[in-house]
Amino acid sequence: MPVPSELIPRCPVCGWKMVPWVQDSTFLQGEAWKTAYRRYENFVRKNQDKKLLLLELGVGDMTPSVIKLPFWNMADKFPETFLVTVNLAKESSPEQLKGRSLAVCEDLSLFLHELKENM
Repeated sequence: MPVPSELIPRCPVCGWKMVPWVQDSTFLQGEAWKTAYRRYENFVRKNQDKKLLLLELGVGDMTPSVIKLPFWNMADKFPETFLVTVNLAKESSPEQLKGRSLAVCEDLSLFLHELKENM
């Protein structure tokens, strides 16, 4: 059954149509995500021989293939890469990242405030 366009909820800020929290071609892995992911891959590829810090901020386990697993793979693949995860839940990283990862179990807003205060 078609839904009239005026009944589709829209973001009050940008006007983009809102979609349910599902992993599909319009939300988590739509065109905007694919474009951003290509930029991210290009950045990492160009800088893979340099020291690289990956920050995983507030990422849960609902869709690990979007952020968590690519970060784990990258940190494992590039020896000068260090991974920091910040989340309320107890976090862990793969065994092969021992010594090259840090899991911080803290509220993200508090963590960022402390980080800013110490810079």
